[in-house]
Amino acid sequence: MKVFFKTIVIVFFLSGCSVKGEYLKPESTTGSLNMVYPKCGGFKKVIEFFPLENEDWLVFQVYAKLPGKFENSTAGTKLRAYFKFRYNEWSYKESPLFKNKIIHEKNRRLMSERKKKKYTIRASSPFITVIHPNGKKEKVLFPFFEKEYKNGCGVFYDFRGSEVYLSQDRLENFTIVFPDIYLNNKKFYVPPIKFNIKNGSYTYLLNC
Repeated sequence: MKVFFKTIVIVFFLSGCSVKGEYLKPESTTGSLNMVYPKCGGFKKVIEFFPLENEDWLVFQVYAKLPGKFENSTAGTKLRAYFKFRYNEWSYKESPLFKNKIIHEKNRRLMSERKKKKYTIRASSPFITVIHPNGKKEKVLFPFFEKEYKNGCGVFYDFRGSEVYLSQDRLENFTIVFPDIYLNNKKFYVPPIKFNIKNGSYTYLLNC
């Protein structure tokens, strides 16, 4: 029993270590902050917008990436923005070891209802605008906005978006302005998003 307990303690302490680094924190007049990888923790932040009233299964997420080892990128500053359609409310109880019939049936019903709802996404322009601290503005092509997209291809999720270079240099302070975005021809307002460099730390989990 003592050996088993010691093994558990050792595994617990070896499962993570403190990591420090820089990241670009997004801010806007609306939207909410979340971790880029919620289940694994971390200091990097994504800003989320929910276009459907009182429903959170469709979200628009925006995230900026610095060059460096934490982003597996050797140069340049990137922006990732995408719509995420979450058809399935996954739970550990859905796994074979903890299967719960009530939750399983609820998930099946939700998936069926959500996948029947069809959405078309389009934008007024294929370009986003980068505003630098000195006021200089640059247009950057965002491929996702070059044509219309429709959901319904994925089984549990649909991801619709792009990742682009904002600059080949390291940007530490800038603002992103999106074109008008329409969801089923209804305008979905995304305010300007300001990014500033921050320092953060977290415990890295080896199983992530």
